Amino acid sequence: MPELQRTDDRFLGFSVVAIATLITMSLLYGIASSWPAAAMTPQAGLSELPLTFPVQSPEVAAYFNQIARPQDIASFPAPFVSLLPQVTAGQRMVVFVSWADAERDLEALTGQIDLVMYNPEHWENTPASEQQNLTATVQQAAEHVHARGLRFMFAPDRRFAQEHLGQVAPYVDAILLQGQRLQDDPQTFASWIRDMSNIARASNPEVQIYAQVGATRSASSGQARGAASEMSAAIQSVSNDVDGIAVWSMPRSLNVLQEFVTLIRERPPTVFDIIGPTRQAQPPQVEQDAQAGAWLKGVALIVGGVVIGLLLGVGLARRRRSG
Repeated sequence: MPELQRTDDRFLGFSVVAIATLITMSLLYGIASSWPAAAMTPQAGLSELPLTFPVQSPEVAAYFNQIARPQDIASFPAPFVSLLPQVTAGQRMVVFVSWADAERDLEALTGQIDLVMYNPEHWENTPASEQQNLTATVQQAAEHVHARGLRFMFAPDRRFAQEHLGQVAPYVDAILLQGQRLQDDPQTFASWIRDMSNIARASNPEVQIYAQVGATRSASSGQARGAASEMSAAIQSVSNDVDGIAVWSMPRSLNVLQEFVTLIRERPPTVFDIIGPTRQAQPPQVEQDAQAGAWLKGVALIVGGVVIGLLLGVGLARRRRSG
């Protein structure tokens, strides 16, 4: 009898463990199956958004060639156009801070580039005459660029964006919003990007919007001013509101740029990938139906486990009485 009692105890212990495991797996299945798609995958389209960043050294050109997709854009500040032949992937864009300089130099670059960016700011590099007549300057620049079969991107500083975006949007193909000084506060960053995007699209529904973050290092200290994680958090906050990602970086911050690109384009496996396959975001009603079905399956598994446990318990009780 003692031997039979020990056997029954071991069997009961095994049954309890099995039931507990079944219940735990049921709960995990229910949670994983009904978890919102945004928690299981990168935010919608983030890893697919086109990327642009400046090429100012052979090392950055080589990195762009390594990671570029067909819609990615290598941007060349005008003093670095000698590097144009070193980029053989994606698309190429030359950046001018003065339209007067662009009119002088652009003809020689036709055939080597796909886009032209005009980057007016409140500084001495943009002539005062252009700053004071910005809408007219942008209209003239866009016509000049389009006549040569190229696309035109407008990248004003934040103050010019707030003052002129609605007026210039009808003339341009794309707008780069310089949000890098706001990236340490994703909520403020997202609010400003969305406000500017709405203004631009109200005037030109076809315009493409690029949100810019910054990966730079101090020339004196070498310290990063924008960490890759900070940049990533800012961009994730607007991933459903923009058409592309821009990064302002320097050759000395190439490692920060590389880390950021890895964060937004390469995602390590998560617990949800292990539990079950990831799902694409669905329309609200489809998503609700899927969640309800998943929880019903989980409840059914739990009820099944409890029933099995009760049956095992009854069987053991009968064995002990008969013994």
